[in-house]
Amino acid sequence: MTKSNITEAIIGLFVLVFVAVIAFFIFDNLKTNHDDCYQVNAMFSDVTGLDIGSSVKISGVKAGVVTNISLKKEGYVVEVSMCINENILLPVDSIARVTNSNLLENKFINIYPGAEDDVITSGGIIENTQSDMGISKLVDKAISSLMKK
Repeated sequence: MTKSNITEAIIGLFVLVFVAVIAFFIFDNLKTNHDDCYQVNAMFSDVTGLDIGSSVKISGVKAGVVTNISLKKEGYVVEVSMCINENILLPVDSIARVTNSNLLENKFINIYPGAEDDVITSGGIIENTQSDMGISKLVDKAISSLMKK
């Protein structure tokens, strides 16, 4: 083998290893093990941009994953089912909010824990929810408030 062939082989090996590492992190992040979690549901008026597999975070730290999103005919509210890590106990007065931290990130549910001693059990419902305003709604609100002045 010539020196250029060896160099090309080494570069090819590095590229292959790099792609394998990236693929591992992507698939590791996508897989969810529902054996070590419990189901919690919440009702929202709007979940635009939220998908099955989206993260559920508690105070910004990943604590679960969205497992199902369905539209209820009664009142056209959206029921979101989440799988929360079993070692995390949510007080019954917790608040769930659909949000995103920046324009480039996918939406997720951020849960703000309450102060009650009673906790939500498997299959329970987070009663206090807030839908995300969305960038277009924020712009419309800002324009309308400027027009009033």
